[in-house]
Amino acid sequence: MGEIMNIKPFPIDFTAGITPFFQVDDSERIRFSMSDFQQNPGTLKQVFYHMFDSGENLDCVFISGYETELGVQRERLGLGKLLEITNWKNEKSWNDDLDAYIIYTQVNSLRASEIYRYFLKLMRGHMPLYICFYNEEYLVYVNNDVLDILSAESKITLLKKRFDELYDKFHAQ
Repeated sequence: MGEIMNIKPFPIDFTAGITPFFQVDDSERIRFSMSDFQQNPGTLKQVFYHMFDSGENLDCVFISGYETELGVQRERLGLGKLLEITNWKNEKSWNDDLDAYIIYTQVNSLRASEIYRYFLKLMRGHMPLYICFYNEEYLVYVNNDVLDILSAESKITLLKKRFDELYDKFHAQ
């Protein structure tokens, strides 16, 4: 298995079976607990808009289905109800453990404001996906439990200083 989607400038193997957070050095990552944001939703907004402008466009990649000898099984994602998806492509990668192809979808030019609303839905219990949002400076992996941010060491250092009391230091080295 190799790098399936080109997520420049991040050296991430989306097919690796581990989240992007564990594929980079501690100095290039920061993790927040979604439960902390549930207690104070305004903080999620501060973190999100510290990185992105509301009118900015971001790209994303996610697992959208699986293909076996029996056919294609699509994930019921409901993303089209949350995000305006117009520019997308699918790629497949063989997974020996599943004995199937994993279908990855890459979407370009999503508005940051839509992505923020998706984060709010996750915080309120919406079904999580294996999904990353990114631009040239940041890569964000989010699910119901965590919000992981990857970036250059200087940008992560700023986030760690700004949100020192909030970010999860469990995996810090």
